Amino acid sequence: MGFNLLTVVAPNQMVDYVVIHEFCQLIRHDHSPEFWRKLERMMPKYLQSCEWLRDNAMRSSI
Repeated sequence: MGFNLLTVVAPNQMVDYVVIHEFCQLIRHDHSPEFWRKLERMMPKYLQSCEWLRDNAMRSSI
């Protein structure tokens, strides 16, 4: 498990999402429907974070 160093400058909700996503990866080593259900149980509004990442990922690159 590793975290991109740019995570520290992301909004708090994004830091939460990254940590929860990685935690779920320890339980499910894939992105299967079960993985996403586990993630949603831990972070019901995770889709907002996915959208933020999609919209802002390129802006964060060095």
